[in-house]
Amino acid sequence: MRTLKLSGIILLALGLSLILSCSSDITGTGNGSLQVYITDAPIDFTGVSAVNVTFSGIVLYPEDDDGAGEEAGSMDLDISPAILAHEGTINLLDYQDGAVILVGGADIPAGTYSRIRLLVSEVTLVEDDDGDPETPEVVEPVKLSSGKIDIHFGFTLGDGEEADVILDFDAAESVHINETGNGKYILRPVVNHISTTIL
Repeated sequence: MRTLKLSGIILLALGLSLILSCSSDITGTGNGSLQVYITDAPIDFTGVSAVNVTFSGIVLYPEDDDGAGEEAGSMDLDISPAILAHEGTINLLDYQDGAVILVGGADIPAGTYSRIRLLVSEVTLVEDDDGDPETPEVVEPVKLSSGKIDIHFGFTLGDGEEADVILDFDAAESVHINETGNGKYILRPVVNHISTTIL
């Protein structure tokens, strides 16, 4: 009887060891790095010289995030020095036709991720309707429907790997004439995931 009990305990221990080993393989260990870039689809904004977007943060969410616990397991990425040098602001029109700008990144744990959130604090549109360089341009504030822009897509990062993510912040599809309420323009952000390259 003792022999049977001992055999059962050994089998149970082996089973638990196998389960833990498989779980470890799925979740991964170690660290990798993530770089997030932004581009803008080619557009023709007649009379518009700039669509300025100010970023206040970038947040990365793991695969098991269900949206209920907003910050559970989330990680803040570092805003890139190139953007911080301009107080977090970029002109989307400067990054068309394949041009990109690094907006942020960080070293992150190896694993699977499902969402990036861009935090936007301000958007302005610069107009020069009369085409006369002697007259000042008009800066129009763009009303934000929300300062949070979620982009849902998935990628898995292994130990020592680097992920380069490119997002398309579509200015033409995002900025609309505000026909109701205050302000001339309103932002309904359209941001699409273009690619993830694992190096």
